[in-house]
Amino acid sequence: MINKSKSALYQCIFSISTFLLCISQLIAQENGFYEIEINSPISTESLNKATKSDNSEFYDLTYKLLPTVYVENNNINLGGNSGYDNLPITKLTFHDTKSFNILNQAKSEFNNVELMTIKVLTANDLSNRIDLTDVRGLNQLKYIYIECYFECAESQIKAFITLDNPDVRFFYKVNKPS
Repeated sequence: MINKSKSALYQCIFSISTFLLCISQLIAQENGFYEIEINSPISTESLNKATKSDNSEFYDLTYKLLPTVYVENNNINLGGNSGYDNLPITKLTFHDTKSFNILNQAKSEFNNVELMTIKVLTANDLSNRIDLTDVRGLNQLKYIYIECYFECAESQIKAFITLDNPDVRFFYKVNKPS
């Protein structure tokens, strides 16, 4: 009788522990995404954590497999398989900060881009600022997502990017590889 009650107690503790671990992993997936108010006339240094409920479209664009252009070393590569040839490009990903001049050259290719991702590998890469005020062809741009591979701050991101479109939302995440 005592063994059955101990067994039931252990199963209950195991179930609760598993549940708590799963919940903490789900919550942890939200942590680390920060939204920045770059276009706001009132500058706040407080970090606004992004919530899944009001950012579902951003998460869909970020994580779903969509037609993507990858830019690195001033070269443009179309991601995905050959089935993307006739689909409009939805995502634009920069693997370095030295290839921003591509935006001025490929005007019509980026008309349907909704998400621009910029991977910043070092703090020195933030000195290669991006100015999107004069760039034509990003008519559908909704989100800019900056992924830092080092500890970066909101003020550094604000100094890194210039855009005068108040409809574009800015997100960043610190993703330090181990």
